[in-house]
Amino acid sequence: MLLEERWFLSALFLSLDLTDEFFSDLWVPIARPEHFRRQLRNFLDDRLTTETYYDNKELGYAIMEISQTDDTFDLLNTWVHNIMLLRNPDRLAEESWSSIVFETIERAGEGFAPPEWIFETVSLLKSAQSNRRNIEDRIDGWDDEMLSPWDQKVLTVTASSIDVELSSVIDDTFAKIDLMDKYNRFLRAWEEHCGQLSHAPLVEFWEWGKQMTPQIGLSSVTLPFPGGWRFEIKNLLARFASNNI
Repeated sequence: MLLEERWFLSALFLSLDLTDEFFSDLWVPIARPEHFRRQLRNFLDDRLTTETYYDNKELGYAIMEISQTDDTFDLLNTWVHNIMLLRNPDRLAEESWSSIVFETIERAGEGFAPPEWIFETVSLLKSAQSNRRNIEDRIDGWDDEMLSPWDQKVLTVTASSIDVELSSVIDDTFAKIDLMDKYNRFLRAWEEHCGQLSHAPLVEFWEWGKQMTPQIGLSSVTLPFPGGWRFEIKNLLARFASNNI
């Protein structure tokens, strides 16, 4: 995906009223969300049409320029590239390792027993991901009739541009929110329980993960090294370690 397209699609997502209440869950590093959203909408309003939806090079760079006016540009750049979920293989590391954690617990006693310390660790990681009732309730409580005029415009143009029903785009938007929250919780839990692991135990964890990859339909060759993501998003992790902006 081209850089400008990634910024453009991320900006559409961030401009929506329905995403506002989830900014903290999604680790959106905008200090003044109302001001930022107003700038985005002012720029997008006259330019967002079905005909121009894919002609977004100008929009992408302009959105980057808008965010330069905020001291959070570096964090926002990290968010657009590492947290925003647009299409595969976005967030492959979190998807792979959260699946390994789940399968390790589910297959305990079926000949897939890891070293005791790894089982204890994945139990802690899974527990952190299990308590998601709050965000699930907020998503389930949404009704399509709650769409604001701006959201109606953006999502309708999006639906027309990719030739799908509006309801499908709304469902996809909430699916993104749900998955991003799930992966963020995994990252926060990893930081808490595994952030200080040295190279040797990480290698041992990786070797265990490679044993589990056939169970989740992955190739061990493409399995990301555990914890590598910490270096790319360390500033975001520090800012949202306790889910505070």
